[in-house]
Amino acid sequence: MNKTALVSTTNLMFSSKLSLMLQEVGLCLVKLRTDDDLLEVLHKHNPVIVIFDLGKEPQVSISNIENLRDSAIGYSGPILCFGPHVATDTMAAAEKAGADLVVPNSVISVRGAKLIDKLLQTTSEG
Repeated sequence: MNKTALVSTTNLMFSSKLSLMLQEVGLCLVKLRTDDDLLEVLHKHNPVIVIFDLGKEPQVSISNIENLRDSAIGYSGPILCFGPHVATDTMAAAEKAGADLVVPNSVISVRGAKLIDKLLQTTSEG
């Protein structure tokens, strides 16, 4: 069974880039079609990482991060978020909600595979 990454984005450019980055680190992209499906998809695919695009309905993404970190759900894997560099309040809110790493779009575009790999290594060690 392939290891998966659950990705929530409607941005086709980032979806394609993320798919390639994830392949580099041995993961398959599973796209979250609607935020209402989060728990179902989480339990079905058991992702090793969850990635949120904060440019897509940031309040919903932040709520989803909080839900994932809720002890009743029990997701303990890494959560990576990316968004517009000017959305500093949104990025700070994602960190406060429990995201392990929040970076601007430009960083995910350039160093995404390395960041994902590092997050996975850090999580498996600790």
